[in-house]
Amino acid sequence: MRVQNKERLQYLDMAKGIGIILVVIGHSTYAGESLLTWIASFHMPLFFIISGMLLRHTGEEEKKMSIIIKKKLKSIMLPYLSFSVIYLLMDAAMLMLHAGSKTFIDFFYSMIATFTLYGISTLWFLPALLIGEIFFLYIRKHCNHMGTIIIGLVLAAIVGITHPIFDANYALYNAIYYLIPGYLIICLYRSATAYVFITFGYYIKNYLTQKDTPQIKEIALAAALFALGGAAAFANGRVDLNAVIFKNNLYFYIGACAGTMAVVLLCKNIKTWKPLLKLGRNSLIIMATHLDFRVMITAIRGASLISERVAFLQPYLQWLLVAVLVTSMEYIIIYIWNRYFYFLIGKKKPVSRKNFKVIK
Repeated sequence: MRVQNKERLQYLDMAKGIGIILVVIGHSTYAGESLLTWIASFHMPLFFIISGMLLRHTGEEEKKMSIIIKKKLKSIMLPYLSFSVIYLLMDAAMLMLHAGSKTFIDFFYSMIATFTLYGISTLWFLPALLIGEIFFLYIRKHCNHMGTIIIGLVLAAIVGITHPIFDANYALYNAIYYLIPGYLIICLYRSATAYVFITFGYYIKNYLTQKDTPQIKEIALAAALFALGGAAAFANGRVDLNAVIFKNNLYFYIGACAGTMAVVLLCKNIKTWKPLLKLGRNSLIIMATHLDFRVMITAIRGASLISERVAFLQPYLQWLLVAVLVTSMEYIIIYIWNRYFYFLIGKKKPVSRKNFKVIK
């Protein structure tokens, strides 16, 4: 039996920090198509792959399945339900005040999306992660390494062969996207893809040895992987894991895995940067709030006002300005959430420094 390791890997937290910044940039209106194509190729797979790495690092498969499920429900499902209720209450308030463009039909579909685990807005990620992790850990406990990998390959092949049904030109497109069974199907496809990436992260973690000094070979490999991932992304075109639009399956997985590993290796070989660490450790809060709490639209308006007065920011650096403004506002939200609403995301009450006595 392998000893569980509870030590946090800071480079993975920083990698998640970069990932959430890319999510923010991807949702801004100023990023060009080329930048969005590259970002979309790996920014969401990155979180699934890192999840697999952390499962390997902590040896979570050694725990009883009942304990695993209880823990995952608290850390993943509780935030999903909490933010879903907040979103629905916000939409209900907007409907009663006749403000915004939301209709009752939109509200109804938001409720269906919540109950089917399709997810409202960015919350789709959490059910996919929950199902993907639990399924992977169940398989890992009952199968050997080869069996676990083969199941991942089979799922990748099934999704790769059948995902064109999610194309808008397919005859069943409307049935899939606007009927309850379709929501469930999409949730299962996302979860199957999550399993594939979790499996990749779990096994690739074996090759990431911790070193105190930067490794030139790993930095060079990161640069090569960025190039490979970019080539695959541009050859494939823009993909969308949320909508299960992968286009060429081989290019999709190459772009996702290469881009993620490039970020991980880069973070592993650079000095720890605390702001990036904080973003990574609170990426769930940022994921859930940056759009639906109107942080993004506020940042876009602020960027427009600033860029009108600073001409050189137009149009190429506006997306960067939006990212800076969003992350700045998110720091405030992170503080408030961790201070007063920690229980909604499965965290423990923060310990006050007043409770500690200094022993001289």
